[in-house]
Amino acid sequence: MAAHPAAYKACDIARSALEALGLTTERGQLPDVVTEKEALTLNGLLCRGIFDNHHEFISRNASALLSELIQKMEFGSTISDAELVTLRADRDSILKEMTDAISSETILLLPSVIDLPPKLGHGTGMREPQRLSTLLGWPVVSLPVCTYDTGHNDLCISVQLVSASKTDTALIGLARKLEEQLFGCCQTNSNSSPFGQRR
Repeated sequence: MAAHPAAYKACDIARSALEALGLTTERGQLPDVVTEKEALTLNGLLCRGIFDNHHEFISRNASALLSELIQKMEFGSTISDAELVTLRADRDSILKEMTDAISSETILLLPSVIDLPPKLGHGTGMREPQRLSTLLGWPVVSLPVCTYDTGHNDLCISVQLVSASKTDTALIGLARKLEEQLFGCCQTNSNSSPFGQRR
């Protein structure tokens, strides 16, 4: 599925704001092993984890739960212990590739979402942009940047800043500077954002 044009617009706006802060930006691609394996690896670990930790609850309450969750549990039940070991090894190899490719001073700028928000009761939308940081366990901050196009201009779209493990404090600091650069808002003026008051 192609990304919504607003996702590109949000990243372009955020990139310009980061450059205005004096940061150097460049476009890049993830290592091949990451793009090839991260989706299947995370899905396998997630589904096996759902089965291991929640199968009794899901089985008892199946009639009240989304079919997607039940399907994930059922798929998780088919993943053997040997396959789980392989999935964990794949996760570790992806983490090594990303750690080697991304320095501790590098921040990844990605769209938080790539499609329109789903209607209530229809899931949480496509998870592609959040998938890798979830798999790696890396810190992420998401910031609203702009609105969608005509017809959806009441909805805001965000970008996410992603950094390597144990860089949480620096990432939060950069996110605050980016928010100030974008909207002129700071800790003492939380009503300045065009997306409403933060709670």
